[in-house]
Amino acid sequence: MKNRPYDVCLLVVIILLAALLGAGTATPLPAGAAGPDPARTFAEVLRPYEGIQDYTVRIQAKVSIPDFRVPDFAGTVYFKQPDRFHLETKSFAPLPRGAALFDPARFRPEKNRIAWLAAEAVDGVPADVFRVEPLEEKGKVRSYRVWVGGNPKRILQVESISVQGGKARARIRYALVRQGSEGLWLPERVDVQLTFPERGVRTPDSPFHSQDSPVSRGMARLENMPAEGSVSITYSGWTWNTGLDDALFKKK
Repeated sequence: MKNRPYDVCLLVVIILLAALLGAGTATPLPAGAAGPDPARTFAEVLRPYEGIQDYTVRIQAKVSIPDFRVPDFAGTVYFKQPDRFHLETKSFAPLPRGAALFDPARFRPEKNRIAWLAAEAVDGVPADVFRVEPLEEKGKVRSYRVWVGGNPKRILQVESISVQGGKARARIRYALVRQGSEGLWLPERVDVQLTFPERGVRTPDSPFHSQDSPVSRGMARLENMPAEGSVSITYSGWTWNTGLDDALFKKK
């Protein structure tokens, strides 16, 4: 069982990142109400980030799972469009290769079926809730619920349901980060509540049991996995469009 903390870490963060993050009471829909236009809303939310070609950010993460001791970890994340990712750390960090911690482009209207569900506050902030279903059937996430609100409009909360049955609800808190004359609202902290798949369930397409999965090596069973857990990630030192070298993302 000596690999258990390693395996649990990977399970937690894969559920968290596949998705890549207190809600109030939903307002009943008035008769005939259609809500804001989904495509227009998400285009407005994503527009400020369209000019980001690459970014670098420092992260610190704390994983909390009942009855399991999981080490905190820190590192520097490098991301380059369209989907290149590299994590640099001096110690073990349970982040799966190729996962981006901040990738709002995953909610682009042309990549998803999006429908408005309701008006619902997040920590007192008025927001609209949308159901987002990826058009890519091979993805690890079946669907999202996305809360959009604030001024300017931002993604305040995301709930994802994986194809394996896991659920993650992430509350995203932002800070206005300035770089020269530019300013972007970027994540400062993400708090995630996780609900794990039914114990012992193994699916053929599960990332934990595939032949090339780093988790499958040394992971025998999930029967002892707790039902819930949490992850907190803080971000600092954001920089973007620095011209990251492609060599940084080559496999070593």
